[in-house]
Amino acid sequence: TTPLPPSGEELMVDFLGLEVSGSDAELALNTLFSLTIIAAVAVVLLVFGLVK
Repeated sequence: TTPLPPSGEELMVDFLGLEVSGSDAELALNTLFSLTIIAAVAVVLLVFGLVK
């Protein structure tokens, strides 16, 4: 397990080559996940529209 940072300091993590806070990394990960879901749905709808 990762030791907790001293009180008053926010945990810094490496995310996509950048040093960001834990909350910012979580927000970025959720954003990338939602964009991936949106892109997958768009591809399915495009394929369905082309096949039909």
